[in-house]
Amino acid sequence: MSGLFDVPLLPDEPLTSYLARLARANGAGTIRGFCQDMKLDRPRLIRGDEDEVRKLAGLAGRDAEGLQASAIVVDDLSGATVAGHYFPHGKLRRSKLRFCPRCIADDDADASRMPGARRYSRLYWVFPQVPACHVHRVAIVEMEADQSHHYDLNTQLDLLGDRMHELLEECVPRRPTAFEGFVRKRLAGRSAHGEFLNGFGLSAGMSACELLGVALLFGREVRVGKLGEEDLHCARQAGFERLAKGTDGFTSLLDDVRSTDERSNVRGGQALYGKLYLSLNENYEDPDYDRLRSMIRSHTMSRVPMLDGMEFFGPVTESPWTSIGKIAEATGYPDETLRRILVELGHIDSLRQSKGQRYVRKTAADEAVAAIGDMATREETAAILGLPSMTVKRLISDGMIEPVLKSADAGERGYRLLDRYSRKAVADLRDRLLARARPEFPADWTNLTNSARKAGLRLVDVLQMVLDGRLRNLGRSSDEDGVAALRFDVKEIDPLIAVTEKAYVERAEVCRRLLLQAEAFAFLVRTGNIKAEQRQLRVARAPTWVMTEADFKEFDARYVTFARLSKEIGVGSRGLGKILREKGAPLAFPMESVKQGIVERRFLTL
Repeated sequence: MSGLFDVPLLPDEPLTSYLARLARANGAGTIRGFCQDMKLDRPRLIRGDEDEVRKLAGLAGRDAEGLQASAIVVDDLSGATVAGHYFPHGKLRRSKLRFCPRCIADDDADASRMPGARRYSRLYWVFPQVPACHVHRVAIVEMEADQSHHYDLNTQLDLLGDRMHELLEECVPRRPTAFEGFVRKRLAGRSAHGEFLNGFGLSAGMSACELLGVALLFGREVRVGKLGEEDLHCARQAGFERLAKGTDGFTSLLDDVRSTDERSNVRGGQALYGKLYLSLNENYEDPDYDRLRSMIRSHTMSRVPMLDGMEFFGPVTESPWTSIGKIAEATGYPDETLRRILVELGHIDSLRQSKGQRYVRKTAADEAVAAIGDMATREETAAILGLPSMTVKRLISDGMIEPVLKSADAGERGYRLLDRYSRKAVADLRDRLLARARPEFPADWTNLTNSARKAGLRLVDVLQMVLDGRLRNLGRSSDEDGVAALRFDVKEIDPLIAVTEKAYVERAEVCRRLLLQAEAFAFLVRTGNIKAEQRQLRVARAPTWVMTEADFKEFDARYVTFARLSKEIGVGSRGLGKILREKGAPLAFPMESVKQGIVERRFLTL
């Protein structure tokens, strides 16, 4: 037994504070004097040396493990481990005297503690990132410490003498932020701040809030070191508010601060994130920061086209992106054809992209290359189907065979045919048509062309009846190949042809009578301004857009196109414009949507 009088280790009290109170409780005025009396190595003890802490625990009759947990352990690089969290050099202010005067006044008034050993330091006081006392909602006081008594709170406060009363009277109100609460709770071992921040140690979490918050509030080209404490205080809170929302908050913050410059030569990390990238790339060596860098890299590469060989926290070697130029080299196809394919597949928005939009995902490139490999000309398509080229042209015109590419500037239901078709889709069509044919059939059954002619149908109408399973009598001649070998029973086709009793106006006739463009028709149907539906007017025919005669007349009575109005009143475009201005007739529908002028007739009445 050492005969020392022990004092309790208080919640969130660091080892040096306990040591100062233990010294006072045992008649030593200072930590320095106590350590000399007890033969303790003061510098090593203050640095949290495990052997010295064990020796102190033995003298005080305490559990060494519990005492060690309260120590701020400093390594040879001046980094410190606090409550299990490692902080690089410069993140703490252990050498400064930081305290809340009102907390000290509360300590002095606490009669449950030994006089002279009542005052104690709170662990979060060593963090400059926490400038407010959450208990009293006042600013933490910070001042230079006496060099002879570093880390000895009681002695330092005694040296202040009468100034303590002044400091107590001059306390500045300060509202603690949620970020500061995050720091205090993590020091206390509580993690409840979203899956993103919970996944990091406290040091990396605090740095993430600070670095990302600075980029968010002050711009990605601003260095943290160039800002004052109050600006950093605001930045940490702003960063915390976003990161506390979890991974979604993190990724959306990155998207907000990242450069949108799309030029291909500025896609490195510094060009995208400025000083934020430089800070993380050049500093912060603890492994916890590697995870932060990895998450930034992973998300950025999923959003921003960066090719292998570029620099982003190390060389990029696993980029999911490639360039359209590289696809052109691999396939031998021109750039515009590749862009048409990528537009059709939904991987890029338009043929005419900005200079920076030369990149696509490798998965999109693979899909485009596969589409190119699957392409067949019309002649090759005819060979696959076993039909003459001109017959195939009719099937294409009637919509049974669609091209791989559609014109980017065509209307909703129309496109300029580009002479390339999917081999797989064509072969599948052929196989589906031949699947139900039998090798033996009556001699009066006839081929596709003759059957369609006799029934008064298009070729596609007859073939669609086969695909729909309406025709049971279907033969396959051994004298021809592919679809040309099919033989049909015209007598089976005739009963399937019926004319609807109700009067309808087909789309083409609607557009002709109203002088309405196809794109305008599509928009008006889509928005419900034209009451139209797809109907099969003849059983064997493909469905088409139609209006009832009554709905047609209703629309015609309410709206009129500029072209129709010009024809009705017999004036040219200039005269029509003058009339519309005089009547104050507004456009009934947005010009950018319908691509032609349409007004309501009610504005034109005399």
